[in-house]
Amino acid sequence: EVVQKVVGVNTYGPIHGCLAFVPKMKASGKPGLIVNTGSKQGITMPPGNLTYNMSKAALKAYTEGLEHELRKERAEFGGQLRAALLIPGWVNTSIVLKVEKDKAMAEGKSFD
Repeated sequence: EVVQKVVGVNTYGPIHGCLAFVPKMKASGKPGLIVNTGSKQGITMPPGNLTYNMSKAALKAYTEGLEHELRKERAEFGGQLRAALLIPGWVNTSIVLKVEKDKAMAEGKSFD
């Protein structure tokens, strides 16, 4: 359950956003930049949070692949879109704690 939620938010959320908006951005004919928010953990893979690390590594791979496709479109067809991965400093989103709290509450247990 935790894996599905973390990957759903960190990987599939941005991918679905790109699938929804990139075609519309292309159709506009205007320059644009798609920015996905990655994490240093998706690059360095420190121990302790495999699911999070993997979800951000997958987003990194997707964003880099998208940029390669957009670069080809820029070269061949005059496309005007770019894609980039933003790697911010450390941010405590507490996503894992929220999942654990939701699970405990669903089971009727307390969570501190």
